[in-house]
Amino acid sequence: MNANTTQTQQPMGADARLLLSFGQLSRDLPRSICVLDIASSSGDDLLAQAALQGDVLFTGVDSNASAIREATQKAREAELENIEFEVVDFSTPAGIRAAINVPEGGFDIIQVTSLPRGLSDLSTLFGELNRILAPHGVIRVEVKGRKAHFEKVATAIDGACERTRPLAQRLASARDLIDHMVSEEPDCADWRRASLVGDTEFVDRYMQNTDAGLNVAEIFGALSATNMTFLRWQDAAAWNFETLSVGREELERLRSLPMVEQFRVVEEERSPETLSFVVGSTENSPRERFDLTKAGKTHFMVHPDAIFTVQTRNSWGSTQYDRLTIQRGSEPSVEVRPSPAQTALFALRDQREPFSGLNLVEVMTGEGASLEDALLALHQLVGMELVYCPQEFDVAQYYAAMMAKPGETETNEIVVTPSLPQKNSFVPAAGEPAAPLPKTQEAATAMPDLSGNGRMDS
Repeated sequence: MNANTTQTQQPMGADARLLLSFGQLSRDLPRSICVLDIASSSGDDLLAQAALQGDVLFTGVDSNASAIREATQKAREAELENIEFEVVDFSTPAGIRAAINVPEGGFDIIQVTSLPRGLSDLSTLFGELNRILAPHGVIRVEVKGRKAHFEKVATAIDGACERTRPLAQRLASARDLIDHMVSEEPDCADWRRASLVGDTEFVDRYMQNTDAGLNVAEIFGALSATNMTFLRWQDAAAWNFETLSVGREELERLRSLPMVEQFRVVEEERSPETLSFVVGSTENSPRERFDLTKAGKTHFMVHPDAIFTVQTRNSWGSTQYDRLTIQRGSEPSVEVRPSPAQTALFALRDQREPFSGLNLVEVMTGEGASLEDALLALHQLVGMELVYCPQEFDVAQYYAAMMAKPGETETNEIVVTPSLPQKNSFVPAAGEPAAPLPKTQEAATAMPDLSGNGRMDS
């Protein structure tokens, strides 16, 4: 499967290199990134990640043997060689370590999108996962909030379908109930979402999942008990207390509160259905803020959840670029007005490889922006999370792997410089490179920073 052209959609926030960029520590072992997915069920989300991230190794584990068989068959049919699934006994804390091979140095990323039965206590789960997590590693967690849609559907099913009945009969009755509720309340997203889930996932989510949801206090209590580090919320903007509709005095009071208390206020005001966050190992810490003074020597990458929409008008032999809108994840789309930032985003619309800040600044200044305005635009793109700073080790390893492929650099040029569409120009081909990777006799260790010498100091 060609991961560059697949139409598969992976979950928001699940890109491996993006997740690793949240921590201060960087990996240093020259091997593939290793991801462990806890309670992966039939594996649909993990399979999508494996299809799009072909150089990352994925392991999915679940206690449901039939779900693991289904996931393994799907991987075989998709011809995915970078993913495997294992049955794990979650009834004991050591069950995970007993069933899987932990990679050298520990897993780089562990994903928990459902609390497994037998390890539903978050402190116990974190303590066990910390044992197999690399020092630079991160854990991506996505759990239900206290007012989650899952609880509503599961409660309705429990009230109508007795748990003493055989599972097959309960499933049939539950399906009938959900179909009835969809017809009774067609505008209710809860019933519609449940009706679209496959049988295996339906049973896991609504009929056997004993997870009652978590809140901010429980999450941070578990982190404190295990000495793990909170890195960030996946949707950081949604947890910004500064955006709450409160008066000036209340806002000043919130600013004086500890971080956890600020998050609890946001939770109370917004009642999030899902709590999605990233934590680090005991040794790790949140990544330091982007230093604008080092932009020229810093590598960036387009945020994998950023959506670019370009509107054009075609004439005889030319194309007029009229409008650019951007959207990140499920956030509303925003039209970008003519500005250095717009120039940069046009240049990044097909960017699939890391690039240096110097590249992007030169693109903007080449279109008439001052150096100060170009740097401020770059700072704005980072702040809006339309671009991010991957770990330099990951950038180096990526280019080393690309250049090590026999004949790769001779037949397929690698994009290292954003290319800007000019008004009244021909439509650029998708992914068309603007400049080839600098050639060097030591190709296996070279990586461009485009600062004039064609390689980056380690």
